[in-house]
Amino acid sequence: MATEISDVCGITGFVIKHTNPNEAKLFGGFFTLRKPEVYEEDHFPYRLFNGMLVDYEGPSQINGKISPVKLEFNRIYEESRNSISYQFNRNVDGIWVGSYGDNSVKDRRALAVAKLNLAWKNVDMNIPTAENPGILARDIAKKLADEGILRIVFNEDKEF
Repeated sequence: MATEISDVCGITGFVIKHTNPNEAKLFGGFFTLRKPEVYEEDHFPYRLFNGMLVDYEGPSQINGKISPVKLEFNRIYEESRNSISYQFNRNVDGIWVGSYGDNSVKDRRALAVAKLNLAWKNVDMNIPTAENPGILARDIAKKLADEGILRIVFNEDKEF
């Protein structure tokens, strides 16, 4: 099995709908940036990503691309299968400001703001599988500790 190295990022933000411009709706989640997939567009390198978001409408899958100045992704809600597109530009403070909207109604885009945080850098995404979730969690923690990504702290019984 080939090694699959990724960066894992957290994403939080809010959207403001046309129907209620005085209320911000929060969202949050994560995505993985695969390496070494780097492409070029408008003279900027970009990377593809996928992940998950959750908001007041429920969980969703996201797929998109990011460059130093642009962030774009499509979001599909798991239950309703509604598709929403997001487009952001990065401002001088590192905040992503842009718009979102139903993919079928291009002229009704609304405000979207997001912040990204690199949570884990250069993570090997090939995690062994186990039938027991406890064993799987232990194996993942050991793998991350062996790679220097995680520091394990033991309790009094030398268990973690």
